[in-house]
Amino acid sequence: HEWSWFLTFIVPLSLLGLGMTNFLAVVNLTGAFALALQGILIGMMYLAATKNTKFKNKITIHVPRFLVIAMIAVLLIGIGSEVYYSFLK
Repeated sequence: HEWSWFLTFIVPLSLLGLGMTNFLAVVNLTGAFALALQGILIGMMYLAATKNTKFKNKITIHVPRFLVIAMIAVLLIGIGSEVYYSFLK
């Protein structure tokens, strides 16, 4: 509970302190980072569940491993590009 409050208030305030003067850019950056991180964690959970024999039979949607890794790579590139373009403006 305290960790979520910390991330909600401190991260945007620290971005404003680093020189980002546009509030919408700060909201855009934190939102893009949070959503991409959520997608990466879902992909990693799927990869872990497919390796575990206990969960392997319960997975109804089968996605190729390379596609999940490609999705994670695209999300990481998206985080990097958002950080890059947010600090260039």
